[in-house]
Amino acid sequence: MTLDSKGIHDIGQPCLEANAPYCVAACPLHVKAKDMVTAVSNGNFAEGLKVFQSTAVFAGIMAYICDHPCENKCKRRELDDSINISLIEKACADYAYDTLIKADYKITKKQKIAVVGSGLSSLTVAMLLAKKGYSITIFEADQKPGGKLNDYPEEVLPKKVLLAELSLIKQPAIEIKYGVTVGQDITLESLLESFDLVYLGAGADSNLKAGNYNPATLVTENPRIIVGGGMLGQEVASSPALTFASAQTAALSIERTIQKVSVSANRKNENAYDSKLYTNLEWYKKQGEILPANKHSYSKEEAVAEATRCLKCRCVECMRGCDYLSHYDQYPGDCIKSVVKNVIIMQGWGVRIANDFINSCNLCGLCKEMCPVDIDMGFVNREARRLMWEEENMPATLHDYPLRDMEFALSEQAAVFKHQPGFTSSRYLFFPGCQMAGSMPQTLTKTYRLLTEQLAGGVGLLISCCGAPADWAGRQEVTAEIWQDIREKWLQTNKPQIIVACPGCHKILKEALPEADLKFITETLLELDLPKASAMPAEFAFHDPCTTRYEKEIQDSARQLAINTGAGLHELEFNHNRAKCCGYGGLQYHINPDLTGEIIKKRIAQSPLPYLTSCSNCRDFFLKYDKDSYHVLELIFGKERAISGELYSLTDFSERRDNRRELKRRLLQELWQEDASMTVPDYKSIKLIINDEIREKMHDQHILIDDLQEVIYFAEKNNRKMLSPETGYFVTGKRLKIITYWVEYITEGDSYVIKNCYSHRMQVLTDTI
Repeated sequence: MTLDSKGIHDIGQPCLEANAPYCVAACPLHVKAKDMVTAVSNGNFAEGLKVFQSTAVFAGIMAYICDHPCENKCKRRELDDSINISLIEKACADYAYDTLIKADYKITKKQKIAVVGSGLSSLTVAMLLAKKGYSITIFEADQKPGGKLNDYPEEVLPKKVLLAELSLIKQPAIEIKYGVTVGQDITLESLLESFDLVYLGAGADSNLKAGNYNPATLVTENPRIIVGGGMLGQEVASSPALTFASAQTAALSIERTIQKVSVSANRKNENAYDSKLYTNLEWYKKQGEILPANKHSYSKEEAVAEATRCLKCRCVECMRGCDYLSHYDQYPGDCIKSVVKNVIIMQGWGVRIANDFINSCNLCGLCKEMCPVDIDMGFVNREARRLMWEEENMPATLHDYPLRDMEFALSEQAAVFKHQPGFTSSRYLFFPGCQMAGSMPQTLTKTYRLLTEQLAGGVGLLISCCGAPADWAGRQEVTAEIWQDIREKWLQTNKPQIIVACPGCHKILKEALPEADLKFITETLLELDLPKASAMPAEFAFHDPCTTRYEKEIQDSARQLAINTGAGLHELEFNHNRAKCCGYGGLQYHINPDLTGEIIKKRIAQSPLPYLTSCSNCRDFFLKYDKDSYHVLELIFGKERAISGELYSLTDFSERRDNRRELKRRLLQELWQEDASMTVPDYKSIKLIINDEIREKMHDQHILIDDLQEVIYFAEKNNRKMLSPETGYFVTGKRLKIITYWVEYITEGDSYVIKNCYSHRMQVLTDTI
């Protein structure tokens, strides 16, 4: 399946992380309780109160009297005890009330609004609309503002706080007329004659009646009259949170009426609702609530301690598993917006730098396995790469090395396609993959010999590349060509069963050749008589390659094969369907080696035991970071050895290439008695001397010995070099396809000593210097 940019965008729509925390959704005001509690957990009470005030106009009052429906929906309640949000709000007011922001609201609009009553809802409506610049006149039957707020006892709502909060209504945009009872001293009809709209927020005991109104908008049968507060009945009147929320609803309806836009549109979830957020409590430990020592209010220390209990609810299942998403600290809903933007902007404006985020994903699919709604960032990024390449928005140099490495694996120098010696047909076809040929050539050879000895009907050999680098880079046409070539070779050998030794190849071939009978090497070996391997560690931690995520047969057979050799196995935290990528998949290592380093270090830190795996790439990457690691085949055939017979643990890119050449030469010579010398190009006659420091630099920058040999061969043959007077080194450069390589060297006998090398990851439009 392929997608356009809209299709990619739609994948992100179900992401749950965009949903509000449970406490925020349950609050009729939608106070950002999580942000407030987080601020207090850091000891910042002023910031906590600022967060509260951003939603609650009279934050001081609400901090003391709020009936906190949020606590009934606190997710922590399912684990132990709800967070005492109300006491934390109160602590913010206790310790930071002086920091509340006060502002003067001036009249900037011509419309005039009458507000009946001066209780909590009426004052809130007045302040919200005054902030927008409307002229507000409050009609209050008593001689002071506040309504039933004045009835709260001192220990619940301190009088100094109430007076300070009520002083906020002394605004240029607000006028209060005391001792005026609407319906007695002045009629509602006369207010409608003098004002554009009227808000009825009188108490529940008022002689005014709300009449019929829309519960979603609080607009009455007369669209110029909006109701709220105590006018809505006892349930609202007895709940400060609902009273406050009704004021917010009414203020929005008033403003929309004035603006002559739809009053009812887009008002979903305006009041309390149930959040669809997903928070997995398995990741959290129990920790009971902290109660105030004085039974009424928190000390600063108590408030901070209670605030630290907050789960900070998020749906971060994908980030918990995926170190890539965790590194960027973005959830798929936001990620996909960035991906789509990067895919569609600047079309036709020429080549641009590819998005680092898109190309750093290892495409492994762990995020989908963790995600409650199955969003797969691997699929998204794979499609994004394809679209960017098709629209010429992906720099060709970005994936240059892995694609060149793939081309080499497919070339005459490395590729092998043969029937078993002495056979003209093949019942089986061994497909070890190009990476095993580069790092485990001895093991590959021993495995093939065993298969030919014990499987009847002929075991053909196809050492090639499955096309994964092209697929991962978004090069769909190249991928299709490689898959077609594999299909043709499979058909030429009369559709044999394919025995695959690389988990990544197995996954690719299932897509490229769905009708083929595929079997993983460990499944086949379980049915054969196996040699006893040399001494190995007795206990291992087993690492499932991410490409076997949904391949239970591969996972089980690899473990069983190891157990049959006497190995003791232990499971890592992320295993089977939740296996983590080693950092090779999706070309991540070639694009973002620093991120790969982070990922590998986290993975190898999960167990002190040596690691065992069924993937040569996983083994190699762990070894590169000094983790004792083994391929399951090494339990059977012994630790991989260099051709010299010496043990070695890892190879750099140049060694991997030489191993492939030598493997082909040796196989053709020893098994098929053929000469393979023609596979070595002329420039390989150049002898180089390279110290370890430069060799490491070459590996990190994806510069091969082949590249240096070809550049120097060209320079010496054509005398295309310069002598640097400062260093005494020869300097030369040459473009090999799209990358220009530069070398500084001196001669030493018939060899060339490399002093420095580097490359330009851009296209240089000449072969000369």
